[in-house]
Amino acid sequence: MTENNANLTIIDEIYTAYNKSDTAPLMNALADDFEMHEHAPDSVPWGGIWKGCDGMEEFLAAVTANMTHEEYVCEGMIGRDDIVTSWGRFKTRCDKSGQIVEGRWMHRVIFCDGQISAIHEFTDSLSIAEAFGLASLT
Repeated sequence: MTENNANLTIIDEIYTAYNKSDTAPLMNALADDFEMHEHAPDSVPWGGIWKGCDGMEEFLAAVTANMTHEEYVCEGMIGRDDIVTSWGRFKTRCDKSGQIVEGRWMHRVIFCDGQISAIHEFTDSLSIAEAFGLASLT
């Protein structure tokens, strides 16, 4: 198996586990200098840059304190060198309002020496922020 295929396998295992509320494969794959970049407005509790394993745990806690994923589906992924790009769809419920939000996501995962050094998540953060009462279209 090439390094690229190994990286794809790691990401696939992370998504499979995440959909069973198991974050251990993700946490075990993170490098010491890991950074999570959630490209979202500052008003979104889980937006911003989260550093290290502790930062990832704080990020996940911010997500689960505010929403419940009803569906989180990886529709595909490609890898080149030390980068895996994956995309999919989500359906989540805002715990505060009960509103359902559906949308698309994309991850850019960067590996270094077989571990994840960075994740960049891109999603329709405005729709999510609106459902949480954190933003509105003007």
